[in-house]
Amino acid sequence: MGEVYLCTRARPDAVDIDVVGALTSRTARQVRAALSPYRSMVSRLRLRGCTDVDLDGVFALHAAKMEAREAGGEIQLLEVPPLIERYLHHHDGAHLLAPPHLPEDGASTRAEDERADPRRE
Repeated sequence: MGEVYLCTRARPDAVDIDVVGALTSRTARQVRAALSPYRSMVSRLRLRGCTDVDLDGVFALHAAKMEAREAGGEIQLLEVPPLIERYLHHHDGAHLLAPPHLPEDGASTRAEDERADPRRE
């Protein structure tokens, strides 16, 4: 425990980073360093494989999000496991979660699909 693996896929308009392992005081710098070169882009941090988070991890995400915003970029947390999401809510990190209305990879949201469905009228 305490190790993290980051799989980074950069495209011209965005970067996807899969996090596998813990986002804690031992790995927070590594995650921030991975996000830093892409701060002016949309960075999608996929947390499906994140096994743990602590306050240092939350602070690292918050600092990276502020840094991205100042550079004209954005960080979205996606595929957040329920336990990690609960931790973020309990420790003032809910603002880090991607709003549910944000489409992922250009896909429409469920609400948009329902509005566009003629059977719903």
